[in-house]
Formats: sequence, structure tokens, C-alpha cells
Amino acid sequence: MDLGMFVENNERIERQKSAPIHVIVGNPPYSVGQNSANDLNANVKYPTLDRRIEETYTARSTATNKNSLYDSYLRAFRWATDRIGDHGIVAFVSNGGWIDGNTADGIRLSLADEFSEMYMFNLRGNQRTAGE
Repeated sequence: MDLGMFVENNERIERQKSAPIHVIVGNPPYSVGQNSANDLNANVKYPTLDRRIEETYTARSTATNKNSLYDSYLRAFRWATDRIGDHGIVAFVSNGGWIDGNTADGIRLSLADEFSEMYMFNLRGNQRTAGE
């Protein structure tokens, strides 16, 4: 949670942080940016969350350009992993670019260290490839 970002909600955020969460299920948003101001799809900066991505995914990535590691669905992965702590389950529907993409090597290494078990169902629906 980012107390500096949501100052008006600090009391509620602190209450939420103290509540135990053991399962997070979702379909994180995919937002690589927007083409025009009319798209209403701008990436929002979350300083605390982005710092955690920098400390984990980015630090362990061998890619030269690491901008895509700050995408909204990868932010959702990082937030969920941090939120459940040492006990819990995270289940997301997402695109599969992080499964075998070069830039995502740091994500895969981090997830392997942070979870005792991982199950991924790759439906091979990447719109940027011809499919398999």
C-alpha cells in the first residue's frame, strides 16, 4: 500500500494492511500506455510499488530496456506477492509475455524465490505471435 500516494485514505489503508489476506484472485488490467489523451488508459505512477519492482524484477532482469516491467499487470503481480507475504495464494489471468520474454527473466527468478509452488496454464494466446 502506498500511504504517500493516497493520503486521504491512510486510516482505511492501515486498517486494510493489518487484515490478513491469504488468497488474491483477479484479472489484472493490461495497460501498456495510451495512444492519445482520449484513451483514458494512462499508466499511473506508484512510487512505493515501483520501488519494489525495481528492487526485485528489474534488479534481476538481464534486459537492457526494462520499462515494460512497470506495466499495470506486473504491478498487480508485485502488489499481490507483497500483500500475501509468506502465506497465501495468488491466482491471476494475464497475458503470457512474462512466461518466456527476455525482459521478464527477473520476474521469473523473483517468483521462483517467493513462492514454494507455481502453476501456469499457458493458453498461447499472444497477439504478437502467430500462435502455437
